[in-house]
Amino acid sequence: MKRLFYFLLVFTAIFVLSYNVWYFTLRQAKAPAWQEVLLRGGILIDGSGGEPYKADLLIRGSRIVAVGKGLKPSPGARVIDVSGSLLVPGIVATWPGLLPTEQEQEEFAAAGVTTIIGGVDGNSPLDVKRYLNWAARSGLRINFGTLLGMGSLRGIMPTPGQIRPADASALREGIKKGLSEGAVGLSLDFNELPDAFWSWEEIEEVCGDLHPVPLLVVNFSDEVYSGADGLLPALQALRKAAAATPFRPYLKSLRLPKGTLASEIRAIQEELKHASPTGVQIYGDLDPFPLAGRPRYLFDTAVGRFHPEDLIIAKTPPALRHLVGKRLAEAAKERGLPVPAMIQQLLGKAIQVEVEDTGGEAALAAAPFFCWQAGYGSQQEEKEHLVDPVNYMKLLGQEDGYFGRLPLPEKVSRLTSLPARLFGLQGRGRIAVDYYADLLVLKKRGSGYAPDYVFINGRPAVIKGHITGFKAGHVLAKR
Repeated sequence: MKRLFYFLLVFTAIFVLSYNVWYFTLRQAKAPAWQEVLLRGGILIDGSGGEPYKADLLIRGSRIVAVGKGLKPSPGARVIDVSGSLLVPGIVATWPGLLPTEQEQEEFAAAGVTTIIGGVDGNSPLDVKRYLNWAARSGLRINFGTLLGMGSLRGIMPTPGQIRPADASALREGIKKGLSEGAVGLSLDFNELPDAFWSWEEIEEVCGDLHPVPLLVVNFSDEVYSGADGLLPALQALRKAAAATPFRPYLKSLRLPKGTLASEIRAIQEELKHASPTGVQIYGDLDPFPLAGRPRYLFDTAVGRFHPEDLIIAKTPPALRHLVGKRLAEAAKERGLPVPAMIQQLLGKAIQVEVEDTGGEAALAAAPFFCWQAGYGSQQEEKEHLVDPVNYMKLLGQEDGYFGRLPLPEKVSRLTSLPARLFGLQGRGRIAVDYYADLLVLKKRGSGYAPDYVFINGRPAVIKGHITGFKAGHVLAKR
C-alpha cells in the first residue's frame, strides 16, 4: 500500500511540474507584455556579414524599432537578459511541397526557421490568391510564401507535346495571374526538360514578354543529375537558354559527388559563370557535416567513373593485402607498371576502393551567390519528423569542411539575408530598424547552437526551448 501511495505521490508531482512548465510557457506567450520586448546584452550578428557586436534590441509589435546600447523600454515592456547569447535573424528556407502541417511548422520554428518558401519542385496550386488566403486562415506558425509551379501549369493543358498558340496564350495569362496574386516567382523541375512538359523554346515563347522579370527556381532532379556527367550538360543547356529567356535563374539541389574530376569542376564553374544565376543552392553530397568515412566502390566500377589518381585501395583479397591504404598510382609505381597496366591486373579481383575528395564542395560553394539549405529526407522520416531541429544549428557551429571555415557572420548571412534577398522578401533576413522581428536567441550547446527563443513577427514561437504554438506567421505575397 505504501508503494502505491509513493508511486501516486511521485506521479502527481511530475504531472503538476509538467503542467506548470506548460502553463507558464503558454501564459508567457500570450501575455500582453509581448507587445514590447527588450532583448538586453546580446551578441548581435545582423545578417549583413559584418562583425558581431554587443547590443540591445527593442521589439514593438511585429517590428524592430531600435538597436543599440542602453536602450530604455516603455513601462510594462518585457525585458529579457540575453547576455552571452547570439542574436541572429530567423532562417529563410525552401520547401518542396504545399503548406507544411502544423507539426512541421512547429518543427521548423524549433530548428530556427522563421520563413518558408514552398513549391520549389515545380508544383503548386494554380489559384495563388485562394491558396494564400487559405494559408492565412489556417493560422500560420511561421511565415509562408509560394512559387508558382510551371509543372503544374503545363499539366493542365489538354494536349501533350508541342504547345499550340492558343495554349501558349493561356499559359502566359496563367503565369501573369499567379505572379500578380502574390507568387514570389516561378519554379520548374529540370527533370521536366526537355522530354516531358517543357522545352526552353516553349518557355521563351510563353514567358518572353513578362515584366518585371521574375525569379525562376530551377530544381535539379536528384535521380537524373546526381553526378558531374549529368550536371555538366544540364548546365550547358541552361546557359544556352539563359541568353534567350527573361528569367533570373536560381539553381536548386545541385550535386557534385566526391571523385569528380578537377577538369569537370572547372567546366562546371565556367557554365555557372556564364549562366549568371542569382543564386545556387547545394544539397546532398555537399552536406557540410563530415561523412563517416569516404564512400567505397567496387574497383571494377570505380575505374570507369573516377580518375585513377583519386582512387585509394581500401579492401582486397588476402593475397593483395599489402596494397590496402595505397593510392592506385603509388601501387603501380612500386610494381614498375604504368597505371593502365596496373588496372588490368586488378580487374575482377573483388577489390574495394575509396575516392579522394577533389574539392568540388569548395569549388561550387566559393561563389558569393551560394547558400546552403538543410535537407529533409529519410533520416528524419524514420524518426517521424520531417525537420531535424538541430540541422541548421549544427551548421552554425561546424568547423570542418568548406562551410566550417567560413566566419560565423558569413554563415548567418547565407542562411538569412541572402535567400531573403533572392526571393524578394522585403523587411526579412536582417536585424535592422523597421525590419520584421524574425529573430533567434541562440545559446552554445556542444559543437553547435540551440534556439533559446525564436521570435516570428515579434511573437515568441519558442521560449526556453519550448514551442508555444503561437500563430504569428504572415503570408508573404509579392505584389
